[in-house]
Amino acid sequence: MIPRLIATDLDGTLLTPQQTISDRTVAALTAAREAGVTVVFATGRSHFSALPIIDERDVVDWLVCSNGATVWHPQRAEVHRRMTLADEIISPLFDSVRSAFPSAAFAWETSQGFLWDEEWGTLEQVAQDYPARATRVVRSGALPSDVTKVLLGVPGFPPPDLVDPVRELISADVAVSTSGAPFVEITHAQAHKGGTLAWLTAELGVEAHEVIAFGDSYNDTTMLEWAGHAVVIEHAPDEVKTLADEIAPSNTNDGVAQVIERLLGS
Repeated sequence: MIPRLIATDLDGTLLTPQQTISDRTVAALTAAREAGVTVVFATGRSHFSALPIIDERDVVDWLVCSNGATVWHPQRAEVHRRMTLADEIISPLFDSVRSAFPSAAFAWETSQGFLWDEEWGTLEQVAQDYPARATRVVRSGALPSDVTKVLLGVPGFPPPDLVDPVRELISADVAVSTSGAPFVEITHAQAHKGGTLAWLTAELGVEAHEVIAFGDSYNDTTMLEWAGHAVVIEHAPDEVKTLADEIAPSNTNDGVAQVIERLLGS
């Protein structure tokens, strides 16, 4: 059965290892939209870093960014919804994490772009989510405000091992996840892919059982749990695979396109 809506993660799922959308995937998404299917990209990336990838490929109707904290309307080129972390959460968050992990490195997304502290460069790999206009700040500077998402990395600690300890350290109700990048991601408690997709599809008059979702990492779990049909990419962690209704080939083999082609009978 052809779904009414396709929701797919980007990195590790839809994008090639070169962070592009392959011609085969463009063709599959175009065919889906021509068949009346709404296409949503649901990513941990902000719209700042997602837009350069998709702007030359007219294949998407909505962007759910920053793990659900931002919804971007590509055709209108505007933010449709944005959830921020309350200012009173930021100081205790930074203080408690730095007390437990003195080498912690922080970066954060605001409505204007990105900032990070001087420890950020100590991570083995820095985020791909940083345009040239981002400003480096030092730890002693003013605490951030207008924060959509906080990124936290600790040298020597794999991000999946940080999620539970960080969650326990933060007294406020927030969402903590990881996407396979060298950091954990902290957002508003309701800012996760599944919750935001549920909100967006309610606006669009689409129900969960009419949605097929594609993902490959921990920050995709709420989306995969919520969707009527969950497709997990074959290289995903075993914990994520337990949520799958179907396992798809890897992004190197256009796994998302292969599934869409089958659904469309093409």
